[in-house]
Amino acid sequence: MTEEAHLHNSGLAERAHRVRRNALIMAETQGQGYIAQALGVADVLSVAYFHAMKVRPTQPDWEERDRFLLSVGHYGIAHYAVLA
Repeated sequence: MTEEAHLHNSGLAERAHRVRRNALIMAETQGQGYIAQALGVADVLSVAYFHAMKVRPTQPDWEERDRFLLSVGHYGIAHYAVLA
């Protein structure tokens, strides 16, 4: 693995860690939540949002943005966590 790839992967790993932490905080605050699903899908959502998708958080109406559809309701807390 090149140094550039290693740095990129470590950045994604840090973002996934933040997603997990945010999900845990949300679940603790509400006293409930599908936390196992959130912890399990954090890597997938981190790669999707922070590597693969074209998004501009400061421009939510940007026409060229990618859309993300999440049909599994039990993963909702992770989706909120990645957007936090």
